[in-house]
Amino acid sequence: MDRLKPKIQYNVIYIIGILLLLYVFGFFIIRKSEKKHLELIKQEQQAQYQEALENLLKINGLPYRNLVENVYSRWDEMCNYIHEPDELFVKEELDILVSKYDYDVYWVYNKEFILVKMQNITGDPLMSEIPVPEDKRNALFDVDSKIHFFCMLKNGLLEIRGSTINNSSDEDRISQACGYFFLGRLWDEKFFWDLEKVSNGQLRLIYTSIPVSGKRKRDDSDISVIASLYSWNDKDIAKVEYTVREPLIDKFNSLTSSLFKLYIALGIAIIVIVFFLIYKWIYRPIKLISISLANNNYLPIDNLIAADNEIGYLSGLIKKSIRQKYLLLKTIQRQEKTGRKLKISEERFRELINQLPDSIVVHQNGKIVYVNEASCGKLGYTKDEIIDSSILRFIYRDDHPKVLKAMKRRLQGEKIEDYEISILDAKGEKHTVIVRSSIVIYMETPAILTVLIDITERKEFEEQLLESKAWLKDILDNLPYKAWLKDINGKFVVVNKPFANHYGMEPDEFIGKTDYDICQKEIARQFEIEDKQVLESKRRMFYESESSTTTEGVWFETYKSPIFNTRGEIIGITGIARDITELKRKQFELIKAKENADSANLTKMQFISTMSHEMRSTLNAIIGLTNLLIEENPKPEQLDNLKTLSFSAEHLISLIGDILDLSKIEAGKVKFEKKEFSLQEQVNNMVHTFNLKAEEKKLKLVTILDKDIPDILIGDPVRLNQILINLVGNAIKFTKKGKIAVIVNILKRCPYSLKLQFRVEDTGIGISKEKIEKVFDPFVQANEGVDKIQSGTGLGLSITKKLIEMQNGTIQLESEIGKGSVFTFTLEFLIKEK
Repeated sequence: MDRLKPKIQYNVIYIIGILLLLYVFGFFIIRKSEKKHLELIKQEQQAQYQEALENLLKINGLPYRNLVENVYSRWDEMCNYIHEPDELFVKEELDILVSKYDYDVYWVYNKEFILVKMQNITGDPLMSEIPVPEDKRNALFDVDSKIHFFCMLKNGLLEIRGSTINNSSDEDRISQACGYFFLGRLWDEKFFWDLEKVSNGQLRLIYTSIPVSGKRKRDDSDISVIASLYSWNDKDIAKVEYTVREPLIDKFNSLTSSLFKLYIALGIAIIVIVFFLIYKWIYRPIKLISISLANNNYLPIDNLIAADNEIGYLSGLIKKSIRQKYLLLKTIQRQEKTGRKLKISEERFRELINQLPDSIVVHQNGKIVYVNEASCGKLGYTKDEIIDSSILRFIYRDDHPKVLKAMKRRLQGEKIEDYEISILDAKGEKHTVIVRSSIVIYMETPAILTVLIDITERKEFEEQLLESKAWLKDILDNLPYKAWLKDINGKFVVVNKPFANHYGMEPDEFIGKTDYDICQKEIARQFEIEDKQVLESKRRMFYESESSTTTEGVWFETYKSPIFNTRGEIIGITGIARDITELKRKQFELIKAKENADSANLTKMQFISTMSHEMRSTLNAIIGLTNLLIEENPKPEQLDNLKTLSFSAEHLISLIGDILDLSKIEAGKVKFEKKEFSLQEQVNNMVHTFNLKAEEKKLKLVTILDKDIPDILIGDPVRLNQILINLVGNAIKFTKKGKIAVIVNILKRCPYSLKLQFRVEDTGIGISKEKIEKVFDPFVQANEGVDKIQSGTGLGLSITKKLIEMQNGTIQLESEIGKGSVFTFTLEFLIKEK
């Protein structure tokens, strides 16, 4: 028989090669799947740790936030401190934030953002005020009454929380803030060290404006998340990086490494086994078959059939074992994840309970087994002193029966309504609380969970409210006016005794009634219209009426105002009425007297105008005839008489003019023009008028005008000329030697107007200090030693002062006997537009 060719061996080699390729391909597929799964685990864990970081920062800042947004910013004493700063309040309430609660800086501002108080232990002098530009501070609270931001310091990052300061009754902060409160704490090494103890990870602060020097060395099992921190203007100034080593990833890496080694060892074992089995079940059986065929022996074939069944059975067992191992691993991972979540949930629940402001007590059979932080603070004991104590130890003795009865009913499953008792703290002081209880399971045993809501302040407030109500009633009843309060439907709620006495009724008889029940229909209708106007306008209204009641000839003035609740809604109307009958009578008398005075003034003006015209005509004729006689060269003694006659006539004309001007001023008939004129030209004309008189007395007349005064002004040149002529004329009249100076300066310049100061200085005889105050009074002559003809009428300065004051100007006099006088007055003129 020919020897068989090794075709089967070659086929087996091909199969082994293909199996090896498939093994390598499967190896790479598994490794890639493991990496992808690892990335998914990291992403899931990273999201959880991102949430954990945000919750860590949030929980860490809860007490801090509560201090700023609730405790110190909704506090009546804080508002009072802003209006009236008190160092004792600062020491007991504000400085304790730094000395006891480890905050680093605080600021208190009033509503105009003026600093009232601050305390800074950061060591940074720039923190003397909040690190926000002054022109941006008023806009910090435009959107919200609270603000939270960060700023960079030399020794760390400063976290700042701020809030408006409102009264404690203003829970929604709808009223205008009485100030602003800011509190800061420093994120230094100690701050991050404390956070790392709680977080079981590493924290690092990264400033946005400072490049990071080097990269932190990380392990493949590390997970890092980042939380951004923002400045007051929402700029990202820093980040907090939180890095934690994830044990699940360590286990996953360890498991995949073990699987990798197992996979390699299994591959080698499979190769050995394959070669062995090939040898045993292929090569050897083939050889046995060959021998059997050659020897005609069938026994080896039976053995091969049995071996084939075992291989199949063994493969099934291996497959089942791997599947069970995979399912077991998944179950372990789910249990570990559930355990961690339960632990975190329990810690959060305990933290939440401790942060509640109300006292929470859990007791079993009357023995306390748990209390929160608020209970310790309220009672003044530590937890160790409270735990295992009897619940009755802290309850006022008179309330023991009530509490024991309620506990018994609660344990029997009955529903108990909230009830009120008194508790005693460590100092023996009583506190009134409302008790709210329920059955819970604590440490696998039924217990009673009791919530104690402190209402001590509310009870005190209710008592004060009753006292205030009685006090207010006494005030209203003793007012000299009628006062009342209506609801929004026009029904009386409160009236005082004067109001009730006016109608001959008792105050209680008005409650629930309307104006239609106590007044005539027409009067009640008028009151209803007035009330409607107040409700629609939402503001205080004033009314004045005659015979507003059934009494005739009586006048009342009434003020009605809407009443608002804390939400800004109108809930009623209040009114006050005062009897003004006597006042009205006097007003009518004054009006009639004024009408009579106006009539008399008009008659006087008409008389003066007529007489002045007649007298001026006669005097002008006398002056004209006198001048003609003087031109005819009379004798010297006749010339002196004629000059005296002419001067006296001119003086009388001037007197008539002054009296007429004074009458016009007093009657309010003087009107001032607004027209363009040249001040330089006006002054020159005045100087030209007095040059002759000045030369006759050998006086020097000087004018000095500020060079910055515009060429053209707008005002009344005639009245200005009248004022200057009066003052300069007086100066020349009472100056024997020396000079008279007219000085004009700019006192104030505006875009469209100019205020000028005029000074008329002379070296005349002067005025005594005793007569300076009277020199501007009508018909007063302050200069002595001058003959009566030259001294004037005493009206010139009075008219001058009135003309200046009517143009919103002022005039002053400085004088000294023998040295001269200085008249200073101011007038405002418009500037001609270019």
